[in-house]
Amino acid sequence: SIWKTPSRPGRPIPARAKYGSTCCLIVAISLSPVSFNTSGARPSTMRKFRYMKACFPYLKESQGTVVNFGSQAGLIGNWGMVGYNAAKEANRALTRTAAREWGPYNITVNTIIPGMLTERSQEFFEANPEHAANSLANIPMGRLGNPELEIGSLLVYLCSPGAHYITGDTFNVDGGRCLRP
Repeated sequence: SIWKTPSRPGRPIPARAKYGSTCCLIVAISLSPVSFNTSGARPSTMRKFRYMKACFPYLKESQGTVVNFGSQAGLIGNWGMVGYNAAKEANRALTRTAAREWGPYNITVNTIIPGMLTERSQEFFEANPEHAANSLANIPMGRLGNPELEIGSLLVYLCSPGAHYITGDTFNVDGGRCLRP
């Protein structure tokens, strides 16, 4: 497996040196919001891959957890965003592959797809009220989520011992927007 050798053997990860063991790795690397063409797909996924690979020895030691982030755009296939859509789906494939290959080491790997109200989305909705109304109409709960409450709670759970049998899965935290069988 290509996962088993660290990217730079012997090079300490700064957080590990400061805080000790690596038990929960949250990977939130993203593409630039302006770059939605095909050029962004590979770099974003490869950065995530290299980061996870560098942390593998420490996660193996602690039998830790990795949480990646995806996007609703990847699930839905938003028009005009092929690079972004592809990159986000590649991240989910990376999660599933790592979950399968790292499972024997008791490492769990999952993805969260958030539908959250951020400062940036708030600004966009205020500047584009018709788009905001259309977006909210497609969410059964009729609102965007609270990142600290709804994503934060899920992150804490996924990094807890109680969730250590959940791996390779995707969690849509989106008020029902991306309902699927």
